[in-house]
Amino acid sequence: MEHHIDVRDLRKSYGAAVALDGISFRVAPGHVTGFVGPNGAGKTTTMRIILGLAAPTSGTATVAGCTYREVPSPLRLVGSLLDAGAVHPARRADHHLLWLAQATGLSRARVPQVLEVVGLGGVAKKRVGTFSLGMRQRLGIAAALLGDPPILVLDEPTNGLDPEGIWWMRGLLRDLASEGRAILVSSHLMAELEGVASHILVLGRGRILADSTTEELLRHASAGRVLVLTDHAPAALSALAAAAPGRVEPAGPDRVTVAGLTSAQVLRVLEEAHVPLHEVRAYQATLEEAYRDLTVGSVDHAGAGHRGEGARP
Repeated sequence: MEHHIDVRDLRKSYGAAVALDGISFRVAPGHVTGFVGPNGAGKTTTMRIILGLAAPTSGTATVAGCTYREVPSPLRLVGSLLDAGAVHPARRADHHLLWLAQATGLSRARVPQVLEVVGLGGVAKKRVGTFSLGMRQRLGIAAALLGDPPILVLDEPTNGLDPEGIWWMRGLLRDLASEGRAILVSSHLMAELEGVASHILVLGRGRILADSTTEELLRHASAGRVLVLTDHAPAALSALAAAAPGRVEPAGPDRVTVAGLTSAQVLRVLEEAHVPLHEVRAYQATLEEAYRDLTVGSVDHAGAGHRGEGARP
């Protein structure tokens, strides 16, 4: 049996409000699939439907070929993290996991093992109410791993983690995927998925905006863009904004990116404007930029950016 997540034509409405508008995607084993989108895009709603916590208006969401509610021993197939705060604060960390193991027929021997995996072995007997948000996130990951499941569904697992914790989480996710697990990880920050997710799903206002490998997404976002290195960035920005049909933006104190002009055209514009420069080259976009380009029309509250005349809104 191939352990994957399969979502087909999923729709969820709350009265006249459409949360999910017929989305379809697949999460394959051996990969971390990043599930990203602005707040309110529908990520958590999708995950709740996958985990049987909400019913779709129409469409299907299955794990290893069946709905979550049809799975005889769910924690052995799917591990999940939706709300790290959903633990009684007076309960010890190890007792919380022992209770889960006993309630679901899992081995008690897994409890100290998963606590060590997430770095909580030394505080196993401490009450959860004394834990920081990051420590609660780690405990939530331990609970998700309790049944050694081949499928993981994690809603913003880096929330509350410090930089060292985020680095640790990235390594853990890579290791788990290398073992052949199918992993769906949601986030509204693409930087958190950098170097981890091999596949990206971008959701905006209940619709799939992109479903591709990370490499394809970056290549598409980089196409047709030029990077200018100059000590006179404001002057370059103004000159190019007046000439470029696409977006012109600062990318740092000495960098400007341009869409819609070739390198030769950029050079000509800057020479005519008498703007000194160091280098002009093809631009390599980041995941954050790729994400921003895809979701620019799906964010309810966005600040104004610097656009050239005729630039894409």
